[in-house]
Amino acid sequence: MKTALTLLLLLPASLLAAELSNPNPISPQTSYCISPEWSPDGKLYCSIPNFTVIFQINSLNGSIKPVAKGAGIGFKFAFAPNGNIFFKKVVDSGRELWMVDSTLHPQLLASAETLGLPIWYDGAIRVQFPDTVRSWDASGKEIVKSADGWVYQDGEVIYRVRKEAEPQRISPVIFKGCCLPVMSPQGDKVAYETAQNGLVMVNLVSGASVPVGHGNNAVWSPDGSFLLFDMTRNDGKNLTAGDIFYIKSDGTGRQNLTESLPAIATDPAISPDGKKVAFAANGRIWIADLKP
Repeated sequence: MKTALTLLLLLPASLLAAELSNPNPISPQTSYCISPEWSPDGKLYCSIPNFTVIFQINSLNGSIKPVAKGAGIGFKFAFAPNGNIFFKKVVDSGRELWMVDSTLHPQLLASAETLGLPIWYDGAIRVQFPDTVRSWDASGKEIVKSADGWVYQDGEVIYRVRKEAEPQRISPVIFKGCCLPVMSPQGDKVAYETAQNGLVMVNLVSGASVPVGHGNNAVWSPDGSFLLFDMTRNDGKNLTAGDIFYIKSDGTGRQNLTESLPAIATDPAISPDGKKVAFAANGRIWIADLKP
């Protein structure tokens, strides 16, 4: 045991740290792409800066094809395990919830003056409506299914659904502009953004809160052991710098993964097997190998 520990301590830091290797752009130079997302079956999707289209990227030749079009649909769309895509669409009368299946057939599921982003949680797509949480199965059929434990945003506050009780407030009163909660696949942790305090991770079992600092677009690893996020700088109008960061779920091991990449890197997405990371850089979607 002592010998093994000694050898571990003697290893170069580079062998113990998380890293991205073999980064390569995959989407075409002719289309400015952002916000990559992996589906559960390993397909890669993305959008464009105004979020009016969802593209599927061909991983073999880098070509893209539109899956759906509409105002706002490319912002934080969600997947069911069967690969069906759920998204929120902005219309003159308010907001609509849509689904696109594997045949690219679009289906309107619901509409309201306002509604939250669709998120897959505990066997169903969950959407926060003004007065309730509604659920849909993977095929797009609305179902009645408890959302107990689900974390969602209402205004600038993060809440957790509690069975037969009032929602539990997760974000402290002193935190302003809380938004975009992302639950770990196991449902035991959540990360969310704040206007002044940066990213925050919360252990939903112990209640312990870990401040991450400045960052956006958090995404959990498949096993919930670490988080990737981007950290950017701007001149008040345009981005001037951006990198992808890694941090363990306990708040340790924070590391810049794209420091050596001569590009502005944002919007990380982790493949379902946890072995690759897709991200946006200089208008193209890149893929790199991940060693956590």
